[in-house]
Amino acid sequence: MLDRMLRPVKERIISAPASALANRVHPNTVTLVAFGVSVIAFFCLLTEELLLCALLWLLGRLLDGLDGAVARRSGKQTDFGGYLDMLLDVIAYALIPLGIAITFPTSDVLIATVTLFAAFYVNISSWMYLSALMEKRRAEGLPRSQTSIYMPSGIIEGSETIVFYTLFIAFPDYYVLSAYAMAALTGVTVAQRFVWAIATLSSRTAQVEGGESRSNSESKNGGESESSPSKESRSQAFRQGSRGSKTPDTAHE
Repeated sequence: MLDRMLRPVKERIISAPASALANRVHPNTVTLVAFGVSVIAFFCLLTEELLLCALLWLLGRLLDGLDGAVARRSGKQTDFGGYLDMLLDVIAYALIPLGIAITFPTSDVLIATVTLFAAFYVNISSWMYLSALMEKRRAEGLPRSQTSIYMPSGIIEGSETIVFYTLFIAFPDYYVLSAYAMAALTGVTVAQRFVWAIATLSSRTAQVEGGESRSNSESKNGGESESSPSKESRSQAFRQGSRGSKTPDTAHE
């Protein structure tokens, strides 16, 4: 919800260090360092070093935003970089609830953690499939998204997740309540994207099916159908879209 609004602020904060690192450090190295800091934060949580854990967690998230800026400035944007960033992000975001469940293993904490993970599972499934469908549309010449992989907006995005996780660490006594609140809001996000999918994908399908029906009808009647891209041209468009799946504005994000 806040990601688009905070993006200019984030860019101003990381602009100077990104420029300094652009010609010295590979962006994938920044991604790995960010993940390593998150892992250290996890072990600090296990030893109940909560303040240090919170500081390292925030540092890891800052570095996670830095890798994309470094990639843009160095011209080293790659699809693998985006994949690596996303994969390690998913692991990093799993570590904090897992660490709390290990450190404070009450039945309430465990149930809240399972509920939160279930909400994450459904949410990730919802936007990953939507992203695949939007990649298909890229091949058809539709406008590119503003992120490496397309994610329709929702009430819980990256900024809100960082806030919730910081609260988890700083106030473990309120973890159960916070975890249920985040799980509920994540459910709302899934619903928002489902509504978006109904409005967007259904209408597009109808247009495509309508065009095919008209083409088939004209063909049967011996008429000429409207010109449409051949399989070869669509395939070429898809390959071009794949090579450019990382836009200059979103390299590792």
